[in-house]
Order: sequence, then C-alpha cells, then structure tokens
Amino acid sequence: MKKISLRIMLAIIICSIATSTVLCVVSIKRASSVMNDEAEQMLSYASEKYSNQLSIYFKNTEGLVDSLAANVSVTFDPMEHQEEVPYFIEYKAYLDRIIKETLQYSDIAYGLYFTFNPELTFPTQEEVWYAFDEAGTPQAVMPDLSLNARDFTEPIAENMQYYFQPILEKKGTWTGPYVDSDVNLEMLSYSRAVYVDGVLVGVAGADILTDDTIDIVKTMKIYGGSSSFLYDDEKELIVSSNDLNKERYSESERQIQQYAEVKNSGVFHYFDLNEEYILAFSKLSNGWIIGITQPTKEVFSPTRGLILVLTLLTLICIVITIIFGIYFSHRLSKPIVNASDQLKLLKHGDYTHDIPTEFLNRKDDIGEFHNAILSIQSEMKKEAELNREKDILLIYQSKQAKIGEMVGNISHQWKQPLNSINLILLNLYEDYQLKELNDEEFKATIDKLMSIVRNMSDTIKDFTDFLKPNREVTEFDLNESIALALNLMEASLKYNHIAVEVNIDKGLKLLGYQNEFSHVLFNILNNARDAILESNVEKKLIQIRGWQADGHVLLEITNRGNPIPEETFENLFEPYFTTKNEKDGTGIGLYISKIIIEQRMHGHIELENVYMGVCCRICVKAKAEGNGNESALCGR
Repeated sequence: MKKISLRIMLAIIICSIATSTVLCVVSIKRASSVMNDEAEQMLSYASEKYSNQLSIYFKNTEGLVDSLAANVSVTFDPMEHQEEVPYFIEYKAYLDRIIKETLQYSDIAYGLYFTFNPELTFPTQEEVWYAFDEAGTPQAVMPDLSLNARDFTEPIAENMQYYFQPILEKKGTWTGPYVDSDVNLEMLSYSRAVYVDGVLVGVAGADILTDDTIDIVKTMKIYGGSSSFLYDDEKELIVSSNDLNKERYSESERQIQQYAEVKNSGVFHYFDLNEEYILAFSKLSNGWIIGITQPTKEVFSPTRGLILVLTLLTLICIVITIIFGIYFSHRLSKPIVNASDQLKLLKHGDYTHDIPTEFLNRKDDIGEFHNAILSIQSEMKKEAELNREKDILLIYQSKQAKIGEMVGNISHQWKQPLNSINLILLNLYEDYQLKELNDEEFKATIDKLMSIVRNMSDTIKDFTDFLKPNREVTEFDLNESIALALNLMEASLKYNHIAVEVNIDKGLKLLGYQNEFSHVLFNILNNARDAILESNVEKKLIQIRGWQADGHVLLEITNRGNPIPEETFENLFEPYFTTKNEKDGTGIGLYISKIIIEQRMHGHIELENVYMGVCCRICVKAKAEGNGNESALCGR
C-alpha cells in the first residue's frame, strides 16, 4: 500500500504541474482579452468622438438650411405673388440678400441656395445660389440654364435628387457625393422643402465639399494601420481614409448593417483577406455611419514580448508534464494494463497466457489481484479438460448415431439394386441353361449389371464424403449441400412417402465447413422426418427455403409435424436432451448442430412453432466480411 500511496503523491505532483500549465494558458488569454478590451474601448471612443464632430458639422449645415427655410415660410406670400408681378422680383432680391448674409457668417457650408418651384415661376426656372470663391467671399452663382437646365420631370435625374428627395420624403435629407456640373466640384447637399399654406414654394439647401469630410475622416487614426470610412444612411461607402474601393469593406459593411439595425454604436471583430480586424462604428445625427478599423496584430504588438514569455513558460510546463506523465503513467499503468489484458483473454476463453512473475510477487493489492487471476486460470484449465473429455465423448456418440442412421439408409438404398442383380443373374443362368444366351444379350446384361453397381458405388461415395472431416474454411454451394443430404435420405423418405419441396435461390454460396454443414442438414432432416412420422399427419411434407440478405444466407426447414411443447424450448439444444423415445434418440443431434453453426461457422440456429408444423431457421455468412453483423442480422 505504501508504494501505491507514493504513486498517488506523484500523480498529485503531476496534476499540479498540469494546473500551472493551465494557469499559464489562462494568463495569456487574459492578457489578450485585456488588450482586446482596451483596443475596443479606444476605437469606440474615437468613433463616437469623430461622430460627434461630424454631427456638429452636419448640424450646423442643417441649421443654415432650416433657418433659410423658416425665413421663406414666413416671408413669402403665395397670394400676393399671384396678384402682383413685381412681387416676385422684389422677393427674389430680398432672398438674395438673406442667403448672401447667412452664408457669409458660416465657416462650414460651401454654398447656400433656394430653388423655386417651377410651377410658380413658369415659364422660367428661378433660384438663388451663393458659394464661396477662392478668396473666401460669398459670390452669386449664375448657372447657364440654357446649357444646364434643371429637369423637373420624371424619371428623376441624378443631379435633381437635392430637389425631389426632401419633397418625396417630406423632411430634410442629405444626398450622397455628387459632382455639381455648374461649379464642377464634388459635394454633399442637405435640402428641405418649403411649403406656405400647402403650396410648395421651393427647396432650400446647402452644399459642403466632400473634401472637407474626407479631411475629417482621414484624421481618424489611433494605431499604425488604422483606417476609417463613412457610410450614408443607405449603407453606401462615401469616403475612406485610404481611398480603397467599396469591396475592401464588404465584410465590415455586412456586419455594420447587421449591428446598426439594433444599436447606434458598437465594436466587433471581422476577418478580411485572412487578417483579423477590430471595427468600431457610430451613427451620426443624420443617420450616416462613421467607422474606424484597426488590424488586431497592431493592437497586440505591445504585449507580444509578454505573450512570448508566457508561451515559453507554458511550453516548458507542458514538456515537463509530458515527461513525468509518460514515465509515471507507464510505471503505474503497466500492472493494471496487464491485469486488464488477462481478464480480456479469460473472457474469450484463453487461459494459456502466463502472468509475469514481477506482478505475482508483489505484496500490494496489485499482487493479490494477479494471484486471483492465476487461480481463475487454473480453474478454467481444469474445467476445460473436463469439457474436452465430454466433447470427445459427445462427438463419438454423435458419429456412432449417424453411422447407424447411414447404415440404415444404405440398407434402404441397396435393397432394390441387390434384388435387381439377383433377378438378372437368375435370368442369365436360365438363358444359359436353355442355350438361348447370345453375345448381344450377354453384353446387354453385363452393361445393366455394371450400371447398377456404379449407382451402388456412388451411394457409398456420398456416404464416405459425408463422413470426411473438413479442416479448412471453404466457400461451397448451398444447393449442393442440400442435394447431398437429401440423397443420403432418399430411400428413407421414399419408403415413408414423405415429399420434399425445395425453393433455394440459385448461386447461394456459404463460407464454412461443407461436410459439417451437411451433417447439420442431415440432423435437421432426420428430426423433420421423425416428427412427421410421429404426428401421423395426412400430408407428409418437408419444405426447404433459402435466400440471401446483407452478406448472409438464411435457410428455413419446415415440417408438418406436431408443435414443440413450450416448456421444452429452452432445453432443445442441451446435450442428451431429447423428445423422442430413449431407443430412438440420443439427444446430441441438435447440440452438435448448434456447435457447428454458432461456434464453427459464426452463425445462428433456432427452432420455432409455425402454422401446421415446426420451422428450423439457420443463418450463416455468405462471404468473408468479418463477424461484425451476424448477430444483428440473424436475430440475436
């Protein structure tokens, strides 16, 4: 017991080393998690910061437009416009001054405009538009409408989205980046429709240069390799810090769309070109989304040294654990494995393997366990010797019984041929006495005698082949085996007027010992014959049916005899048990048949009462595929 205690202590030490290894791995994961959380927080803060900055930028622009729209809504009079022609000229001059002054005090918008409803100014198209020149002074923009006329018809042109979009959506809206052909600049536009007493006066709007937005986006950097981008409310990429196209952000765009449906900001990881990224996004006040992404490897670069040290420590712990584990597990498990192997051998009936002396001489529980196994082996050897003697006696008795059966059958088979030979010889002698024997008749008589003798010789050969033992597993034809067994019993069956119906699929091949299998068929057919004779039924019939399924052959032999009593079923295959009279049965036929089918051919045999008789079912392998499915297929 002391040795076992010592080994338990060693096992605890090994477990401790393994635990330290686990702690090292946990430490690495924890460090990575902390750095990941820090990077996510920084990126989230940055995205929200720049989101607020851009929101203010857009809010100011929206304020300019909302102020202009409010001014128009309270100063424009549609009724007076209809009644007095000079009214519109005066109002346009008023609006010109208001737009110029409003834009002059703005440091965000590039231009401010108001486009009148063409139905109010027909047949002309009127608008007031001011934009900063290169010197930073608001200047009126007078587009050449003859060359670049506004198209107010459907379908809506791309450059008219600024006008129709707020009318259709009934709220202030932002357009995506577009190039204004009047000034040849790319810009974003915010516009709002203005109604007075239900009458559309026009659309007020402001432009900001796309380059100004790009400058803000490009300044969003935290680590090396950072990139940032801006989506509109339709999740279309507007600008990016590294000027990559939209396909660069295909994966991030998909996940942003997913997250943005339920939250205004967030952080997530994604993979692009087999590289992991952390991305933070935040919604702007106008529904647009700004995002900043960072390669994960850049985030973890400051902790690579720490992770490397922890990894080396982990590897050292693992190596030490493996060395100790292999050594001590071998020392501890060797006797247990040996005992397990011995028990497995005993389970399969193998008691011939010696137990190493080193295990038998131990003074602990392991030694006692192996000595107990040794005792079991000794008892099994004694029992095996007794069983071997019993089996030899059973086989001898079975052979004796079958020899008696065969002698009776030979007697039936030869009785008629011998009578025929006797009559032929008497006729031959009589012809000879009367001098009526000529050469032709003599030769014909000799040929007839030789034919009868050959048939008698074939009968003896069949019985001789039947008694020869098989020493090797072979593949044989089921129809041939059944034909042999029926041939041996032919005279007995005819004498007792028993008919046999055979329905066997062609080409059925069995794997096993052919003569032993024929021995089984001979036993079953003999029992079937005796059962029919004992029952004294009117229709004396034996039916034989065979077919193949899933690599196995199934055979059914059914007789029209009396059913087997239920209480005798469990003893049918026991040695020396018989339902016949003591002089008619030895009680070993079914026992030997079961040994041959189940132990020698790895199959299954059973008896069952059926309608108007008894059925014997046999299932054996049809080809060499191992023993994996016999039991399941054969019903055990």
